[in-house]
Amino acid sequence: MRNSVLTLLACLTALPLLACGDSGGDALGTRAPYRDSWRVEGETDFIHTAPDADGNLVTQIGNLRIGGREFNDNFANRGDVVVNFDGPADRIMVEFRRFSTNTSEDAAQLDFDAMSLWAFNTSVGSPSKPNDMDPEADCTGSDGWLPDCGIRLYYDGQKQLARAGADIRITLPSDYRQSLDIVTEDADEDSDYINRGNVCVFGTNGSVDVDMQSGEAFVSISDEATPAPTCGAPPNTKSNPSANVEFCNDLEIDGVPSAWSDEQCACAMEGVYGVVKVESDDSAAANITVDVPTGLWSAITVENKGDAPESCTGTISVPGLVPDESGGNEFAWEARGTVNSPSDAVTAGAGYNIQARSGQCDPVSFTEDPANFVGKNNGSMQESEQRGNTEVCDGCLRTSSCDALMP
Repeated sequence: MRNSVLTLLACLTALPLLACGDSGGDALGTRAPYRDSWRVEGETDFIHTAPDADGNLVTQIGNLRIGGREFNDNFANRGDVVVNFDGPADRIMVEFRRFSTNTSEDAAQLDFDAMSLWAFNTSVGSPSKPNDMDPEADCTGSDGWLPDCGIRLYYDGQKQLARAGADIRITLPSDYRQSLDIVTEDADEDSDYINRGNVCVFGTNGSVDVDMQSGEAFVSISDEATPAPTCGAPPNTKSNPSANVEFCNDLEIDGVPSAWSDEQCACAMEGVYGVVKVESDDSAAANITVDVPTGLWSAITVENKGDAPESCTGTISVPGLVPDESGGNEFAWEARGTVNSPSDAVTAGAGYNIQARSGQCDPVSFTEDPANFVGKNNGSMQESEQRGNTEVCDGCLRTSSCDALMP
C-alpha cells in the first residue's frame, strides 16, 4: 500500500515530461507532450536545371509542395515548416521532428514510429498509402527527385492521432528559383498544449505560397532575386540575369527609358513575376513578416481581414514606398504600395508581388516547447499574445536564421 501511495504522489507531482508509466497514466492526468529530435527522412539528387541539346540550362523541377491538411484521417503534418536555401548544389534533404502527446516516452515513441515520409509526384492533394502508390512516382527513388513532388507525413494506422504530427525541415540549393507551396496547420487538439504551426523560409530566389493557421511566418527573399525569377534561362539572378530580364532592365522605347514596359518586355507581357504570398485561414490570426532585399522592384500588400482588426497593424517598412492611391492605406492594419519601380512605363501594381494577410486579429494561446507544458487543465496559463500583425521590411530578417527566428 505504501509503495502505491508513493507512486501516486510521484506521478501527481512529476514534471510534465517525466514518464510515470503507461498504467493508469490517463486517470492520473499524466498525459504530456513529447517531441523527437530532427531526423533525416530523405536525401537525394535534386537536379532542378539541366542543359538542353544546345547547352542552355532549362528548368527540370518547377514546383515543390510541402505539407498538407488531413486527408482521409491521415497525412497531416500539423507543425512547423522550415525551408533553408543553403544546401549543396543539386541536392535536397528532408527532415522530420515528430511530436505527440501520450502517457510516457515509450508510448510517444510508438506514435513516432508510426509516422514516416510520403514523397510522390502524383496524388499530392489526395494521397494514398505509400505501398499503394506507383513506384515510378516515388521522389526518393534512385533516379533522384522528380518534378512536382509533394512532401507529406504518413501515419501507419487506421486513423492518424489528432495529437500527433511532425515539423518538416527542407534544405535546398541556393539557386533554386522556382516555386514552393507550403501548407500547415496548428496542433490544437489538446487545449492544454496548443502547438502552433509556424513557417520560416530563408533565402528564396523564387515564389512562395504559404497556407497556415495561427502560427508565425518569416520569409526572407534572397538578395539575388529578380522581379521575374522564371523569365528566361537559369540561373537568372540579380548578378547573372537571364537575357530576357537583362533586356527588360535596359529597355528604351523611342529613346525614353522604359524598363519593364509591357509593350516590348516579354517578362512583363507574360506577367511571370515572382510571388511571396503568406495567408492564414479566415478564422485564424497569424503574425507574418517578409524581408524584401534592397532594390528589388516589388508590389506589396499587407492587411488584416478580421472582423475587429483594430488591435493589429499592417506595416511596410521599406524605403521609397509609393503608397497605392487606389486604396488599401486607410487604416493602421493595412498598407499597399510599390517600391523600386524601374521606370514610368511599368504597369501599375506590377513587380515582385508580396502579399501578407491574416484572417483575424485575436489573442492566440500557444506552447511551442514541450518543456513549457503547463499541465492538465491549466491551458489558460499558456503564453498568449495578440496576433494578426503583418509586416514587409528591408533587412529585419536577413541577418538572422530560421533557427533563431522560429519560436
